[in-house]
Amino acid sequence: MTSELRNCRECGRLFVGATPACPECRKAEDAAFERVRTYLGENPSASIRETCEATEVAPGLVRRFVEDGRLILAAGAGATCKICGAPVTSGRLCADCQAELERAKERSGRTSNGPSGGFYSRRSGHQ
Repeated sequence: MTSELRNCRECGRLFVGATPACPECRKAEDAAFERVRTYLGENPSASIRETCEATEVAPGLVRRFVEDGRLILAAGAGATCKICGAPVTSGRLCADCQAELERAKERSGRTSNGPSGGFYSRRSGHQ
C-alpha cells in the first residue's frame, strides 16, 4: 500500500499515510485494542457486549478488530457472518461461506474480484 492523501475514517482529518486512520486515531485505536485484548485474555468467554462495557470500547470498534482478524472471540461471543449470520470467531465470514466464496471464484476462473479488487458485476460492468 502506498502513502497517499486521505481523510481519517475516525475523525475526518486529512493526513498522508497508508492506513485508513490518522496517526492520532491509530494510536487511540491501538490503545483500545490493548484494553480489549487484555480483558479477553482474562475473560476469554466474554461477549462483545460484556467486553465493550468493561473496556469502554465501542462495539463497532471491537467488531472491526474481529473482522480484521486482530481478535479471535470465543464461540457465541456475538460476532456473525456477513453473509448468513452464523456465529464467527474471527474475520467477516463463517467457514462455510468462505469455502463457498472460494469455490465460486474457482468456478469462475478468476483469482481476483474484478479490476480494483472489489466485487464486480459482469451484467452492469460497474462495481
